Amino acid sequence: MKSFFNSIVSLMFIIVLSGCNNSIKRAPGDKLPDTIAMTPKTNLLDFQAPELIDSSRYVIYPLIKERSTAEEYGSSSSGRNATYWNLVFYNPATKEYHLLDTIKMILSSYNSGNTSSSDDKETGKMELADKFIFYSVITTDFNKDSTLDEADPKYLYISDKSGHNFKQISPDNLDVTGWHTIKGTSKVIIQTINDSNNDQKFNDDDEQIPFVYDLVTGGKAEQVFSKNFKQSTQRLYEKLWRK
Repeated sequence: MKSFFNSIVSLMFIIVLSGCNNSIKRAPGDKLPDTIAMTPKTNLLDFQAPELIDSSRYVIYPLIKERSTAEEYGSSSSGRNATYWNLVFYNPATKEYHLLDTIKMILSSYNSGNTSSSDDKETGKMELADKFIFYSVITTDFNKDSTLDEADPKYLYISDKSGHNFKQISPDNLDVTGWHTIKGTSKVIIQTINDSNNDQKFNDDDEQIPFVYDLVTGGKAEQVFSKNFKQSTQRLYEKLWRK
C-alpha cells in the first residue's frame, strides 16, 4: 500500500512539473501578457545644454528638431550644427520660463551674443542691436510640399533679450541670405532673394534684393534702391556689357 501511495505522489509531482513547463513555453511571435509587455517609447522633449544670453538674466534651452550641417547665416550668425523647433527662455532668479513662440517654425540659426566690439564693451558704449536677438526662421511652406525645410524661405526675426516681442522683420516670400547691423545706427541691412522666375526655388537665377530695417521706428523693411535707379542701372549694364 505504501509503495502504491508513493507511486501516486510521484505521478502527481511529474504532472505538476509538466504543467509548469508548459506555462512558459511560447511559440515564436507570441505576445507577452499585457501586465509585463514593454511599452513603446514615446517622443521626448530634447532640451539641449543651456546658453547664456549677454546682458540678460535669461538663459536659452534650445529644443532640438534634428541635427544637420552647420550653416553660415549673416555676419552675426552662430552657425549651429542642428535645427530647432523652439527655444525655452528661463530666468534662474525668478524661476520664470516661456517658449519663444507657439507657431510652427524651424530655427536654423540664432544669435544670442553682442555685436559690439571689445573696445566698446570696455567703455560701456553698447550698440542698439545688442538689445535684440536675431533669428533665421522658416515658417512658410513656399513650395507646397507639406513640410518646412531649407528649400523654403528663411526670414529674419528679432526679439528682446528675454525672448519677448518675437517678430519678423524681413518681407514675406523672400529668402534671407545675410544680414548686418550698421555700427552707430539703428539700421539692419538685409540681403534677400526673390523667386523672380517662379520656379519655387531660391538660387543664382533669381533677383537679389537688399532691404534696410530700422530697429527704432520698426514698421516694414524698405528696399535700399528705388525702382527707377535699378532700371537705369540695368540699362547701363546692358549698354556696356551686353553684346
